[in-house]
Amino acid sequence: MYEDKLQHVQLSITSWENCPGNQSIKMYASANDTYGDQNKIFISSSIDISRDVKDLSELTLEVHRCDFDMKKCEKPFPLRFTDLCKSFNDKSAFFYGFRSMIKPPFVCPIKANKYTAPNGSFDLSAAYFLPIRDNVWVTKAKVYCNEGKKRELVLCVLTAIKYKVSQTRARRVGSRQKKINQK
Repeated sequence: MYEDKLQHVQLSITSWENCPGNQSIKMYASANDTYGDQNKIFISSSIDISRDVKDLSELTLEVHRCDFDMKKCEKPFPLRFTDLCKSFNDKSAFFYGFRSMIKPPFVCPIKANKYTAPNGSFDLSAAYFLPIRDNVWVTKAKVYCNEGKKRELVLCVLTAIKYKVSQTRARRVGSRQKKINQK
């Protein structure tokens, strides 16, 4: 008889902290408000910006893939994105779902303020073919701005996110259940 397998995604922030230092932007996330599926991660957060920031010139991600026990970690690849302000309105950018939820509106130049992002999302669909499942992802995200000729670190966040996918079976429908359903 018909048996279907469903996928259940367990996504949780195991740690989130701002790097030590005097960066102009601090970001805080709630572990309780994090969820996701195979294609998106949803995070509710707040962002405190202590001074106006003219331009966000670069985002770098140092990504480490670790086993659930955190005994074995590897650094599969660094990621780098440039000209963030130019791509803020690009709906295909992986961070658009997050940036578009920020209130008040988050536009360049960025004004000093307290911002919130309830249910901001990051698109993971481009990474679907990568082995992202069943690991803990430890990431150091750094955002830089160019103030004149000087490159300045304005945000640094260390995160660990557990991403587990499990197969669950839908209820089996036997011949007895079929007879009941036909009545």
